[in-house]
Amino acid sequence: MDDKIKKFIELKALTLKSYPVLADELGVSEDELLEWTDAYMEQIMDRKAREYDAIVEQYGLNPLSQYKYLAALYERLQHELDNRDFSGLPTDKLYNIMMDVMEKTDQIRSSDVHTDLDFYDDDFPPVDIDDDEYL
Repeated sequence: MDDKIKKFIELKALTLKSYPVLADELGVSEDELLEWTDAYMEQIMDRKAREYDAIVEQYGLNPLSQYKYLAALYERLQHELDNRDFSGLPTDKLYNIMMDVMEKTDQIRSSDVHTDLDFYDDDFPPVDIDDDEYL
C-alpha cells in the first residue's frame, strides 16, 4: 500500500480535515481522495475503532472498569451510612446516592453481560442470574 494512502487512512480516521485540506496535504486531487474513501473505508473504520478502543482503555471507560469503580463507591457510601447515627445530617440523601450507585452498577452489569452474548436474540428473554456467582 502506498505511503500516501496509509497517511490518508490515518488522517481520515483521526482528524476532521476536509477533502480540500487533505488533498493539499497529500498532493492529490479531491476526486482521488473520494475514490480512496470508497476503496479503503473498511481500513478507515478499523483505524477509528482502534483509536476509540485505546481511549476507552486509557481512561477506564469500559463497562467492567465503570462497574468496579461504582462498586467501590457503593462500598464507601454503605460504610458511611452504617457509621451514621441517623440523628443529625440528612441520611436520606446519602441513602439515595447509595441506591443510585447500586442501580447504575446493576445497569452496567446487565447491559455488559447481554452485550457480550453473541447468540442473544430478542425472542428469548434474559435469564435471571445469581448475583453472587458474578461478584
